[in-house]
Amino acid sequence: MQFNALLFERVRSGTVASLAIVPLAPLFKAVGLRIGHCGPKFTDLFFNNPLPWQMGASTVLPGLIGHVIFGAVIGLTSKRFVVGTNLRLTWM
Repeated sequence: MQFNALLFERVRSGTVASLAIVPLAPLFKAVGLRIGHCGPKFTDLFFNNPLPWQMGASTVLPGLIGHVIFGAVIGLTSKRFVVGTNLRLTWM
């Protein structure tokens, strides 16, 4: 039962966090920025184009902001689940 609860919480929190960052794309696009450097030009990364951090803050910051918001929302939505269960995750 614990695995099913963990799976459900993972999908629930991930969905909420994903929906929370959806409005960022049009907001960044309105000011001329792009939230996904690898989005439409993913194949160009393999042909000696500069990496995102070489292109400056206007390339890196939108993605960084999106990841921080995603992580914060996941943390907030899953907090009650983590506190309310005696879930022990072990790797061995």
